[in-house]
Amino acid sequence: MRKWIVLTLFLLCAISFYAEELNILGFSFDKYPTINAILLPTESDVNYVRIDGVPRNIESVPLAISRKQVAIGILYQENISTAFLAELAKQLSETFFIEPLFTLWDYSNEFSLVLPAASQEFIKPNLSKETTYPDDPSRTKLLDSICAITSYLKNIGDLRFLIIIGNGDDTDSMISVKETSRLILESGVIPIFIGNWKNKTYPLNILREIGFGMSITVDRRDLSKSITDVFEYLEESTLLTFQALGDRKENIVEFGFKNLQKEQYSLNPPPWKVQWYTKTNPVKDGKVELSFDITPVEFPTRTMMEIRKYSSRGEVEKYEFEYSPGASELDKDVLAEGVWLYLLSIDGTDYISGKTVFSKLPGPKIRFEVPPLVSSKRISVDLKYEGGIPLNEIIVNNEQIVVDETEETITLELNSGYNNIEMEYIDHFGRSFGPVSKRIFVDGEKPVIEMDEIPEHTNKNQLIIMGTIKDNLGLLSIKVDGKVQNLQERESYSFSIPVDIYPGSNKININGEDLAGNTSEKTIHVTGDFVLPNILSINYEEHTSKDIATISLKATDNTEVSHVMINGTRFEYAREPFSVKLPKEGLNKIDIVVYDITGNSRKETIQIIKDTRSPEILLDESTIILNQSSLNFQVRDNQGVNDVYVENKRATKKDSDLYTADLGTIEPGAEKTLEITAIDIAGNISKKTIRLINDVKPPEIIEISLPFFSRKITFSDDFGLKEITFQGKQYTLSGTSTTLNIPFSEGNRGTIYLEDIAGNTTEFPIKTRPWYTSPYFLYPTIAFVFFWVGLRIGIIYMKKRHHKKSKFKL
Repeated sequence: MRKWIVLTLFLLCAISFYAEELNILGFSFDKYPTINAILLPTESDVNYVRIDGVPRNIESVPLAISRKQVAIGILYQENISTAFLAELAKQLSETFFIEPLFTLWDYSNEFSLVLPAASQEFIKPNLSKETTYPDDPSRTKLLDSICAITSYLKNIGDLRFLIIIGNGDDTDSMISVKETSRLILESGVIPIFIGNWKNKTYPLNILREIGFGMSITVDRRDLSKSITDVFEYLEESTLLTFQALGDRKENIVEFGFKNLQKEQYSLNPPPWKVQWYTKTNPVKDGKVELSFDITPVEFPTRTMMEIRKYSSRGEVEKYEFEYSPGASELDKDVLAEGVWLYLLSIDGTDYISGKTVFSKLPGPKIRFEVPPLVSSKRISVDLKYEGGIPLNEIIVNNEQIVVDETEETITLELNSGYNNIEMEYIDHFGRSFGPVSKRIFVDGEKPVIEMDEIPEHTNKNQLIIMGTIKDNLGLLSIKVDGKVQNLQERESYSFSIPVDIYPGSNKININGEDLAGNTSEKTIHVTGDFVLPNILSINYEEHTSKDIATISLKATDNTEVSHVMINGTRFEYAREPFSVKLPKEGLNKIDIVVYDITGNSRKETIQIIKDTRSPEILLDESTIILNQSSLNFQVRDNQGVNDVYVENKRATKKDSDLYTADLGTIEPGAEKTLEITAIDIAGNISKKTIRLINDVKPPEIIEISLPFFSRKITFSDDFGLKEITFQGKQYTLSGTSTTLNIPFSEGNRGTIYLEDIAGNTTEFPIKTRPWYTSPYFLYPTIAFVFFWVGLRIGIIYMKKRHHKKSKFKL
């Protein structure tokens, strides 16, 4: 949201309607056919731009980072605070990618230049006090002042804004509102009116004429806040750049925003471009030679043009001349002191152009002090700008130095003895002031300080600093740790001064100075060490497969960390990281003790697990699958698995030890070889190559013994059998061929379900008979019956035959 204060924003469109809180602040036509527009902070970006209905390409960039130099003119009549304005300019300069330029003008009875275009450092010294005008001045030149500053700004920077601070009165201006508006358009300046407008006629008429800009009505006590808000608008604004149609006759530009809002403005590009030339520099002596050239419009050779020449106090001269192509000589004259405005126009038309010329302005105010006696052959001297026209450069002993700030430090190279220094100043307008001569004497011999022995470390709260200071000419003073003793021009002095020692580093400075300003300094560093070292971090691998562990640590101490003891072995701290042998498999406890240079120590204990066992991949080298697109398998490790890769692709972890990998497509009966790599958290690596077989062939019953009774059955599979199920009982199988005895009972019927290791199944119905119908029982029984019957028949036969024979004998 915009931070609108209680004010009115006037953005006036060419179709003559008045609107509040529109989004476009203004336009700049000075680079025509390129048009620059300033978009105020808004919640919606510009979506399109159309000129007279013709779409145009648009470039959008925040103004602060647009790599365009912004020039801001401030024309003020109200009170204005030096510190306030300087701080605003400083904040804006820190935000913008290219530091803006600022020019300050004031107006009342006449318009006058306070500060030509310069960086923000020059604002404060040029406003050494607040400028105040009466509430109702008898004479004011608002329009003339606007014309003078806009004509000055048009060749400065890439984008220009003019902030007018006043009450709106204009009693003595000789330039009309329409001419003022055309000069604003020609210069590419966007005007912003701020003040307690007692008379709003001129600001509103100007804004209606040009079709853009801003007017803020505010009470004097809120003036500073309003100016601050305007600077924030500029800081947060966006630069929009697009191309005109090229004929300087554009009428309406329409902006469409992404929130579907539309805004229309009139376009009033200046009908011509006038290039002004100044052959001399009237700032110094008032002599001016002015000429101009016109592009792109060509006029008939007898076109009458008018020149008006104004001083800051009023119109001076007016004359006409016939136009001729090419550069035209305009004026050769000596101007009185002040600001001059030249206006070139064609009567009754919109053709008008302005040129601002400065004559005989006062020079810069400079403070430059050189010490008469120094001790160094290379010294730095401060030059301070205190107001007036800003400095451009300084010439010191024929060496040119460019001045960018209000305070410059100049380095002088000197010789022993007397040195003559000549300086010349050149201001913003190229004027030269000087030369100014200075004399400096150099005495380069320093006093000598000799110190007694001082310990580097101590646990005492106080030390006595002792030594001797000498000089060839005479001593001025000696200072030990801030305690000064005047030596009254002695050539030698022995000192003994107590100094307090604090925990940590104690820096003790001993400074001696002689009469010529030569100084000698000795610095003693004494460490008061009363605290233990601090271990910030210990970095190591908690699990490793190596016999040697690498340990790095960071430690601090109020003095200095000396060394480290690790399990009784000394390591220099400066040589970390440290290599430590792990004595055993499994858990190893390691004691780390850090020492500072005074022997204070701190202990930490860490644990490192030595693991040399590689992870175990639980998967057969030959694995049978059945139309699977993924493979699930287990990987186990005694400490933990870190990563598993299948054919260099990371496997997905499903559970603590279970992983899955994508197999892609394997044709039925085809084989695929995969390499599985497992890495545990200690870095041990296991690799296993497996052969995957897509087995889609079901198992077979290849032999059936005694088919009438189905008792003994043989099963087979190309890659392996898994189990059979019969009458609710499961029988685990192994191998590729197995023969089983199926127990039978009377009236036993059922189906055998056979499954191979790939998951293929076969069903086989069987029927078992009673045991007494088994051929193993039935055949012997029948044979025995026949044998017994035959035996009985034979016995009967033999008995009958024997009986017959016996009977015959009787």
